[in-house]
Amino acid sequence: MVFFLSVFIKKPVQKKEWFPQVTLVIPFYNEAELIEAKLENVKNIEYPEDKLQILFVSDGSPEEVIVLLEGERDKRLELIKLPDHQGKATALNEALREAKGEVIVFSDISGLMNPRAIKYIVESFNDGQVGAVLGLYRQSKKEGDLLYQSEEKYWDFEVDLKKRESFIWSTIGAHGALYAIRKELFEPLEKNIINDDFIIPARIALKGFRVVYEERSILVDFISTGIAQELKRRIRLAYGNWQQMFLLGKDFLKRPGFLLWQFISHKVIRTVQGVFIGYMILWCVLARGVVYDVFLALVGLLIVGGLLGILAERWKWLKFLNIFTFFLLVVWGQIVGSFYFFLKKEISW
Repeated sequence: MVFFLSVFIKKPVQKKEWFPQVTLVIPFYNEAELIEAKLENVKNIEYPEDKLQILFVSDGSPEEVIVLLEGERDKRLELIKLPDHQGKATALNEALREAKGEVIVFSDISGLMNPRAIKYIVESFNDGQVGAVLGLYRQSKKEGDLLYQSEEKYWDFEVDLKKRESFIWSTIGAHGALYAIRKELFEPLEKNIINDDFIIPARIALKGFRVVYEERSILVDFISTGIAQELKRRIRLAYGNWQQMFLLGKDFLKRPGFLLWQFISHKVIRTVQGVFIGYMILWCVLARGVVYDVFLALVGLLIVGGLLGILAERWKWLKFLNIFTFFLLVVWGQIVGSFYFFLKKEISW
């Protein structure tokens, strides 16, 4: 439906080169191996020096990690040190209290931006209807990353979907690795919120502003796509999806139309699909009939293929099954994340 609508409905953004005061916010926790590369990356950003404030926010990192930043002489760089690990939401709230820019750019420690990323991303804020702007998210292939191709296909789909939503009017979520907002539209985050990159832009969209894409602003992420890391990420995302549904569900219900339809189809159904698939498998086991038996056989093949795909870490010739492994990780992560949420087991960033 989004693809069909985006062919006929296109609302262009009124972009213009200008240089507002910008604050770049980079929260981190213990990622010592990533700090030096990120530091070098942000020092090479092509933006007027007197218009850019760069805030690194340490969320309770040990002193040996913080010292990597304390010796920097670049006047644009500032460091906020939280004494304890309190979660990303708290780190972002603290950063916004110190932010001087009228535009806030959020970026992860693990991603590297192209030099003109900020210059391009702020051009869209010339349009008074725009409240948030997403950069283009890309993953870097690492040696031994089993799920890279499957993850890449997933992100290609997700990026295309968000771009088309913003063509029509607005998308409602961002990639946390690189996005920007008008500071005046920021609402402090509730403690322990996980999917801040959905909550912040969604609240801006609910205020009537657009959340749009800027393809020239690119961030390449260097996160690992190993099986264990991907499962943890999927569990955390599923938990966060339940948080955002309970937190913002009533607000979306008050906005019938495109935003509500996006929220239900893009977020709600995706969050509960793991439970639905489990429910379907259960009833196919209990039911009688050819249709149920065929479905169960196909699901069985998918599960077996996914489990065999895990062995591709040892036997590379099985890597053609990675797409099934990735699907299983997504579904299992949704199921486990859902149980964690309703059993009130805390998960933090």
